[in-house]
Amino acid sequence: MLMNNALSKLQQDPLAREILQLRAKELAAQHTDEQPTEHHSLEDFIHFRLAGKEDYGIPYDVIEEVLVVNRIAKVPCSPAHISGVVNRRGDMLTIINMRQLLHVAGDIPAGDQSHIIVIKTGTLLVGLHVDELVGNSMFSRAALAPAPQSANAKDSNYFVGIHMGRISMLNIPSIIGDMG
Repeated sequence: MLMNNALSKLQQDPLAREILQLRAKELAAQHTDEQPTEHHSLEDFIHFRLAGKEDYGIPYDVIEEVLVVNRIAKVPCSPAHISGVVNRRGDMLTIINMRQLLHVAGDIPAGDQSHIIVIKTGTLLVGLHVDELVGNSMFSRAALAPAPQSANAKDSNYFVGIHMGRISMLNIPSIIGDMG
């Protein structure tokens, strides 16, 4: 009886209710952020966002570096998914427009600088033009949710799976293989 009475008072107090809700959210977040069990190997990835709403990840094993550039030179008659080229220490680097490639609509972020993730697969070096760098984290391939199926079978091969229910992990070898 005493416990029910105290619980009733807590539920009526707006400050106490807010504190309980915050604690519940923190506990829920801790549960979803738990590391996979030891038999799952963890890999580092870089997390980026397109159009302020769609999250993607690229494993570090294919990343050479991240560049911030002021200008991407357009290349006449190039496919829509090619943003252009940049000078990378004296070499021309082709830049892929990830919004075009992944069919992401939305406003282009304001600003004079572009974020480029330089990737290397085999002997091919290319830059991926992204809107926003979010950070880096770790994932387990074994713990990824299945990637959603796309009407375009080629696009379905661009994804390895979904991390934490919201980050689409990209299959870079498949993406680059389609560029050639």
